[in-house]
Amino acid sequence: MSHRKYGLDHLGCRTARRLVSPALWLCSQPFAARADLYFNPRFLADDPAAVADLSGFEKGQEVPPGTYRVDIYLNNGFMTTRDVTFQADAQGHGLSPCLTRGQLASMGVDTGRVPGMATLDSTACVPLTTLISEATTRFDVGQQRLYLTVPQAFMGNHARGYIPPELWDNGITAGLINYNFTGNNAHNTTGGSSRYAYLNLQSGLNIGA
Repeated sequence: MSHRKYGLDHLGCRTARRLVSPALWLCSQPFAARADLYFNPRFLADDPAAVADLSGFEKGQEVPPGTYRVDIYLNNGFMTTRDVTFQADAQGHGLSPCLTRGQLASMGVDTGRVPGMATLDSTACVPLTTLISEATTRFDVGQQRLYLTVPQAFMGNHARGYIPPELWDNGITAGLINYNFTGNNAHNTTGGSSRYAYLNLQSGLNIGA
């Protein structure tokens, strides 16, 4: 009758294999980890302080905050071309246009219907998407276009290009004159001739501006 003996070294080796196998399996499994993007400013200059703040680009901003000349479209209709100041939004992921109450009114928005609009200063930036939850703004950097959408309930019933009376400019005190002069000289076959001249003057005075 034969007996098979196992030494301690053999048993220890088998135990070690059982312990190592689960560890290798855990190490082989993929783990997802999210890290914020970071651009080292030393790639642009030895002194990082001499490089502009690039944190906005890391968060998805295509251009830094500033003033840009853009074509403004309201509800898919072209309104005007003007310089608009853009500020970083609260999340820092995009830009918000700075439009005043008068600028919105000139584009047909009935500012009197928007709750909280009347309390803002005339030169203050209107938080459009905050005051009107259904309103949206989108800045197309490539085409330099600003798209605005405002519900029809907050739009005035005016023709395009309408300027509200509170935005009218009375002008300056000045005198105005306009003239129109016409004349002709005619000769007939019998040797006679005729001359005709006409002068039209229109004048005006603008006072009380």
